[in-house]
Amino acid sequence: MIALGTQSKDELVSAFRNLMATGHMVVFLIRVQGAPDKVPDGAEPVFIAALFDVGDDLPNRVETLLDVSDLLLAEFIVESLLERRPVEVRVPLFRDAMSGSTGVIFPIEVVKLQMHRHERDRSPAIAQSELQQLLRKLVSRVVALADWGALLNHRHLAPLLYAWDQVVPDGPRPWTEEQAAKRAGLAPLIMAFDRHAREDGQHPLVRFLDVDAAKERARQWLQEPGLDPEEKAALEAFLAPPSAWDRLRRALYIRTRRRFGHRNRQRGAG
Repeated sequence: MIALGTQSKDELVSAFRNLMATGHMVVFLIRVQGAPDKVPDGAEPVFIAALFDVGDDLPNRVETLLDVSDLLLAEFIVESLLERRPVEVRVPLFRDAMSGSTGVIFPIEVVKLQMHRHERDRSPAIAQSELQQLLRKLVSRVVALADWGALLNHRHLAPLLYAWDQVVPDGPRPWTEEQAAKRAGLAPLIMAFDRHAREDGQHPLVRFLDVDAAKERARQWLQEPGLDPEEKAALEAFLAPPSAWDRLRRALYIRTRRRFGHRNRQRGAG
């Protein structure tokens, strides 16, 4: 039983992870989204910080365009908790939650949701100028992950790179080029972007590295003996011409982007 408002952040994190392990987290998120007053006034920073901590492990992929990911449900909850507080305390509240958490992808996604609220004729819970500062602070965590060697195999590698690039245009490119120069680095990059697409039909990695040079290296690596099966599959997919499914996915990407804006990222597009 989760006693919202009385448990510490660590206790909430433990409870959330138990819910995730048993497959009940989505039910909890739906209930809280429907009744955010379940989180008592004053408990928002601790509750949000706990969500930030587990957010990196929340699923952000869905089966159909009509589904909502667990990550997006949690984003809506944070938005509701911010909006019920006076405007002048929202940024300090968010900063308190950030400082009390080690989360990366979830707070970034919350900030980006607010940045795009105007596309849906809604005012963001936090002013755009403040959102830019918050995103810059959060992207420093992405850079730290890269420095520590923990970014390449992060389950949310693609959206983290997009956020980094948004704050510092071409900022991640030296890092991605360095990773792509190694077989063990290119394969994870390919797999991270396997469900992303661009309107111009180019490979989504073109934003982060020299795709032609990477493909030439991939051809050479495929000739080497003892290739790991997962790496081999990734390299072969990287070199393969677009399939009918790839063309359909790109068409769906363009259609959903025009209709729903940036949120189609949760549905497998970049």
